[in-house]
Amino acid sequence: MKKNKLAIQMFIGMICGLVVGGSFLFLRENLLANGNSELWTMINNILFVDISQEGATQGIGILFIIGQLFVNALQIIIVPMVFTSIVIAMCRITDTKKLGRISYKTILLFAVTGFIGILFAGIVGMIIYNMGYFNVAVEGLNAATGSTGSNPLNVFLGIIPNNLLAAFSSNGKVLSVVFVAVVVGFSINVLN
Repeated sequence: MKKNKLAIQMFIGMICGLVVGGSFLFLRENLLANGNSELWTMINNILFVDISQEGATQGIGILFIIGQLFVNALQIIIVPMVFTSIVIAMCRITDTKKLGRISYKTILLFAVTGFIGILFAGIVGMIIYNMGYFNVAVEGLNAATGSTGSNPLNVFLGIIPNNLLAAFSSNGKVLSVVFVAVVVGFSINVLN
């Protein structure tokens, strides 16, 4: 029952976040459409402004600060949590045939779910783009050129790290951490 309670709380939190975020978007659009840009600028400076940007000395950015602290806390927890969870799970398995199947399934499942997440985000992004919701004109911004993309298959090159510490030094290398965890867990299991 505790697992369901946590999932329900996460779902309620997600819905509340969508409602609050959507409300602020509607508030911004109504204030700007009615000529109250000064009021929106004040709200933006208090709650949303990116205080790390140059020239944002007048803003407080309460929600920006809370958001950045939350993201940093998640990022510092993800790598050790993934690593220890996989290593401990692998150490508890006594059948080496089952261990081998679980090892490659763990890496494959992690790669497949990541691919599905990226594909889903891309599809939703394209649908929203084609509906015209990304056509927003913001005053005072200069256009910047984007970076050129790289081949998505480069993700597979990063699965096996060339440096053990490099795998743990970046949150962008979770597949490397999964691979190292599987190898460490398998090694500990064989040594027992």
